[in-house]
Parts: sequence; structure tokens; C-alpha cells
Amino acid sequence: MKQQIEDRLVEPNSGLGKAIAYAARADVAVVVCGTDLSVADEGTDRSSLGLPGEQEQLIKEVYAANPNTVVVLVQGSSLAVNWAQDSVPAMLTAWYGGQAQGTAIADVLFGDYNPAGRLSATWYAGTADAIFQNLYLLERRPSFHA
Repeated sequence: MKQQIEDRLVEPNSGLGKAIAYAARADVAVVVCGTDLSVADEGTDRSSLGLPGEQEQLIKEVYAANPNTVVVLVQGSSLAVNWAQDSVPAMLTAWYGGQAQGTAIADVLFGDYNPAGRLSATWYAGTADAIFQNLYLLERRPSFHA
């Protein structure tokens, strides 16, 4: 039997349906999302700063099921995550952290380490805000690494 989620039906046994069900039963929901090397690396130009695929929708639906939601971003470049930034109570950006990344993220989530909120890159609100947008039209120029 499908569940009514906002204005659409979600199959309970689908990945999204299971995520919603687990989130609804949890004290805190943790959504890990971001990019991989097929989307963001030094040899790939991006046409958007948004989360790939339906990850933003996943965040919204998990948050609707459990307002105590934490978003963990694992990515190779900055992302425009405006809705999540404005809505969820906590966000952590982890970049690509190597073999100990899971332990490091757990240390932060459980309060054993304070990341102190430092970012190593500029995070634009969207593609239109990026400085390079007027100087370098991504859709018209090939990558220098192509």
C-alpha cells in the first residue's frame, strides 16, 4: 500500500519510502548526500551548484517525517543547499575525507569533536551568484582537462 507524501504517492518498500519510515521512528535522522567523482572533480565542469538527482527531495521528505534531521554533505566542491540551510537544524560538510571519514563524521555528530565551522572554499547561494558565471560560460567551453 502506497503512502501519501505531500502531493504524490510513495511506495513503502522503495528506498525513499524506507528512508521516510526510518526517519519517522528515529530520535534524530541523518541524511548523507552530496557528489561523487562522476559529478565533481578537477576534470569535470558543472552546470549547476545544486545537489545531483533527487537528493534535495530526499532531505525535504526525511525532514517532514522528522524535524530533528541532520544533513551531512560529502562532496568535492561547494553546493547550493539553500533549502536545507534554511530549514534543517544542523548541517555538516565533510568533503572527500579518505578512509577515516566515517569515524571523523561520527566524532562530530556525537559531539566528540568540534569542527569549528571553517570552510576552505567559497559557497555561493546558486550558480547565478558565482563570480565565474559572467566570465566563463560553462556550457560553451570545454574543460581544460578534457
